[in-house]
Amino acid sequence: MKHTQGKWNAFFTADDDETEFSITANGTVICINGEQNNEVNFANARLIASAPEMLEMLKNTEGVVRLASSFTAGKIKELVDKVEGK
Repeated sequence: MKHTQGKWNAFFTADDDETEFSITANGTVICINGEQNNEVNFANARLIASAPEMLEMLKNTEGVVRLASSFTAGKIKELVDKVEGK
């Protein structure tokens, strides 16, 4: 299964008791979560929204890293394969 393509963004709305964050891609909501208002939830939302860019960076660096360390490059490939369900 492939993940939703495009740049992911985190959006936050808050009232006195609860903060809701949404992750969107290309204008489509792909994840919503209502949680207690705290910094950990904000950090988690930002991490989730950055996941596609981090995956792309891992894919792009695997070949360069292989020149320096085949072990590290192998770990990068394992992680990318895990994310992509291979």
